[in-house]
Amino acid sequence: MNNRSKVLILIDWDNLFICLQEKFGAEMRIEERLQALTEWIKTEIGEIFKGWGFVFAPDHLTIIHRDIFVKNNLRLMICPKEQVGGTQKDTVDETLIWFGEAILDHPDIGFICLVSGDADYIEFLEKAKRAGIKVALAPPTINSLSRNLLDCVDIHPKTGKKMILRLDTALGEHCV
Repeated sequence: MNNRSKVLILIDWDNLFICLQEKFGAEMRIEERLQALTEWIKTEIGEIFKGWGFVFAPDHLTIIHRDIFVKNNLRLMICPKEQVGGTQKDTVDETLIWFGEAILDHPDIGFICLVSGDADYIEFLEKAKRAGIKVALAPPTINSLSRNLLDCVDIHPKTGKKMILRLDTALGEHCV
């Protein structure tokens, strides 16, 4: 029996990494923040879909980060830049959205947790909500959060709390 209770984790790596690096520099403690995220999801929302989250990242990712993903049950989706005219176009957002939309109909998925603060995901999250999927959000920092993205976040049906975790405060920091 499928009851649409699993949580699909979708991580916009560039958004996460760049925002935390701007705020904390080399002391961003990325692995601990990812562990805090998965613990929050398991405690506050539900079981993670197939035990894995999905990280969408450009192809210049370092081996250190790849090791962190493997160690923390995160599957890496490489999103190479596309050559458009004379410039290179980032494909992370469109690949994350494509993957997310492709899996919306999976009978086990009842929640999406987006790790980003990027407004480019609003249309996708609204589509997920129309499909009956609840939306959780984990923006890297308050400054990276598009205020319009907050309108997509649901209240958890069991806890009555808005499903949001700021990653810049996930380790107990008191940030503004």
